[in-house]
Amino acid sequence: MYCDLGLNGLELLFFYLYFITIYFIEIMKSFKISLFLFMLLSIVFASCKKEETLTANNFSATITTVADAQVVGTVSATASSGEAVGYIITSQSLPNALVINGITGEIMITSASVIEDAYCGANEVRVITATVTITSGELTTTSTITINLSLGAC
Repeated sequence: MYCDLGLNGLELLFFYLYFITIYFIEIMKSFKISLFLFMLLSIVFASCKKEETLTANNFSATITTVADAQVVGTVSATASSGEAVGYIITSQSLPNALVINGITGEIMITSASVIEDAYCGANEVRVITATVTITSGELTTTSTITINLSLGAC
């Protein structure tokens, strides 16, 4: 938790001294809780904010078969604010191999032929990695997807 009144340390000290002085003057006038104290507490508590966080899990799976639009798994993330979370693949080791649902985080194979060609081709790709950027409000984090391919003989 942190408080930000937009004041530096010296200004904040004078701010508090001013209101404490006003408070004691009011107490001397009447032995009731002053409106100034209420206002001071309202300002202080209204300016305090809970630090928000966005946490995400990495995802890893091994697949033995591939098909177009095959669901591989789900990347999950949560925002402490309770706001909605959005997902987007920002990079992947095998272009056009994977796609992610921007709302649910569900990972799917885009094209089985792209994966099969890379698996059986000259490069013999055995692992696909991707970076997912996850956002919620102004918060951003990343998650790593690792798909191990065990498709058998070509």
